[in-house]
Parts: sequence; C-alpha cells; structure tokens
Amino acid sequence: MRSILLIQLIKRLLKENEVLRYQRSLPAPTEGQTVYVDNLVNKWNLLEPVRMKNGITRGESYNMQQVAAFDEERDINHVFFPSEEYRRPQWNGRTGTQQVRKGTFIGTSHTAVSDVHLQLRSLYNYVLCAQGLNISGFMFPDSFKPCTDCPVEKVSEFVDTPVVLFCVDCEPQHQSNEFKLLCQGYHDEMQYGSKLFWEARSRLAFSTTLQDTAQNWLTSRGVSRDKLAAFRIPRSSRFRGKVCGENRSPTMCYTKLLQDKTRATSDNPTAHCYPPWDHIYGVLNSFAATHPDWKLFISTEVSASDWDALQANVRAPLLLHAGRTTVDSIVDTLICASAAHIVVNRFETKSTVIAEAFLLNNRLRKDAYQLIEVW
Repeated sequence: MRSILLIQLIKRLLKENEVLRYQRSLPAPTEGQTVYVDNLVNKWNLLEPVRMKNGITRGESYNMQQVAAFDEERDINHVFFPSEEYRRPQWNGRTGTQQVRKGTFIGTSHTAVSDVHLQLRSLYNYVLCAQGLNISGFMFPDSFKPCTDCPVEKVSEFVDTPVVLFCVDCEPQHQSNEFKLLCQGYHDEMQYGSKLFWEARSRLAFSTTLQDTAQNWLTSRGVSRDKLAAFRIPRSSRFRGKVCGENRSPTMCYTKLLQDKTRATSDNPTAHCYPPWDHIYGVLNSFAATHPDWKLFISTEVSASDWDALQANVRAPLLLHAGRTTVDSIVDTLICASAAHIVVNRFETKSTVIAEAFLLNNRLRKDAYQLIEVW
C-alpha cells in the first residue's frame, strides 16, 4: 500500500508541475522525468507482483479543487444501485470484494478493536480517494475484533466492495503523510454528500448473504417493508459514557445531510443523544397512533427488563432482532435501512450507516429525507 501511495504521489506531483509550467508558459518537463517514474512503476511491478496484480488504473480523475454537489437528475446514473442482474457493486472491471492480498509487513498483526460499522466508516476515505483518483490498488487491513477479548474477525467476510482490496500482513495508511498528501481534496470532510461521495459509498455494501438473511427474517414474520418503521435507540453504557458526554458532537451524516432536511423528535438537547425512556415511549406511541397498521422495529441494546417495559408501554406490535454477534448487528442495520420510515441517532456511527443505506435504498430521492427523523 505504501509503495502505491508513493508512486501515485510522484505521478500526481509531475502532473501538477506540468499544469503549473503550462500556466506560466514555462518549458514542458523533460522526457527523463516521465521515464524515471515509468521505470519506478515497472520496478515495483516486478518486485511485488502479488500486490500490484491489479495495477493502477490510469484514467480521468476528479478535479480536487471542486466538490461537485450531488444532483439527482444529472448524477443518478453514476451511483451503483443493485439490480436482479447485478446485485454486487462493480467498479473498474471488478465485482464485489476481491481475494485478500498479502502485504509486505511480514508478521504484522494489525487488528483493530472496533465495531464493524466503525470499520466500514474507516473505509470511506479509502474509497473516496481511490475512486476520485482512479487508483485500484488501495489496501485496508482485513482483521478486526469487536472487543479486546473477542475472537478476530475479517472485514472481507462482511463488507462487499470492489474499490478497496483487503490485506493481511499490512497496516492502515490513512493517517500517514503520504496518504494525506495524495488524497487531499478527497477526504470525507470535504466530499461528504457530494457526487463523488455517493458514487463511492454506493460501492461499499454489506454482503448479499447478509442482505438475504435480513430479508428472510422479515419474510418469516410476515413483515411488509412498506409498513415497517425502524427506530435506532443506542442504549449501551459505553455509548452513553463515551459518545454522549459533554464534548459530544454530531456526525457528518447529521451536519451535512440530515440537519436541514429532517425533523427532530424533540427540541430538548438532553433527548438528542440518550433520550429518556418516557420520551422514547411518547415517540413510539405517537407514530403508532398515526400508523395503526404498521409494525415498529426496535434496534437497540437493552436488558430483558427494559424490553419488557417497552412492550408494556408502547401500544403497537414491536419487533427486535436478538443477538450480539457481528452478523446480528449487520442484519439489524440492514433491516432498519429497508424500512419505510426510520428514526436515527445524530451522534452514532451505526445510525450513519443506517441513514446512508436507507437513502441509497430509496435511490437518493429528495423526498426520502422526509421519511427520516432524528432523536
């Protein structure tokens, strides 16, 4: 991965140098400069045939000086939407997640302690830069653990993307100076919600096997998606202590997508991150009163007693996908994203993934924002 970054940096710097020379009417760069870079690329191709197997696809890249806002009519055909014929995301001749690669940090065992949704979120800058600069060789460490004492799991077993390659014996590079220099202009803080963002995000999905599991769960319970509302209610003590503290700040999903387009369930800031149970009961009952034939799916981490209290205080049929594994968490997310109406948390990464997937499921229509609420 580092060699790919360095090669691309050299090429990009030469290209920018060429542009500057043209703007200032200076002589064009000497042929030797180009030959040097081409020889360097050939050298890496020979030394690392496995890592460079897919090459670095050359082509038109986005202008890093511009952030193209997403236009529904103009840009919709550039976004990947699954179909019966093509269920898995495609890009640069690749379909879905590729074979796991082997890096050059032999013996390195980089295993992030992270939730799968955080791992997916970490991939955003990789896919944005890879797609923005048209680089098909970016790699991301495959291993992670949901908790310190949990067994090692593989991102490639859950996430389906053709844009980034997963690897072993490798380390993450998004904090390196090389990555930051090469990918300036293509990070999420600049591109979130843009044309490029949705092109890249639509090619970052959970596996079709997990999508089928979520659909089968709904079908087995006779649930119709067009009469299903999903409520994401994070209640873990870790979330309350770490995310909902005094210095909490909303996610980019809220500040750049949802803030001005969706309705909040309360104007009281205390109900935004970790709403009290009375407020939750009120929101659920209010929705049930205006949608009497709908079912309410509750995405949460609650004790048996809290779940009993929910059922006792809410006058509507409630659904819960039980389980604490990574598969359970992803299926829960996919069920939420497939609903006809969702309520999400403005401070939570999982809510970000749910909201983005929900919008993609609704083909990024402007009226889809009216079907989203935030606590």
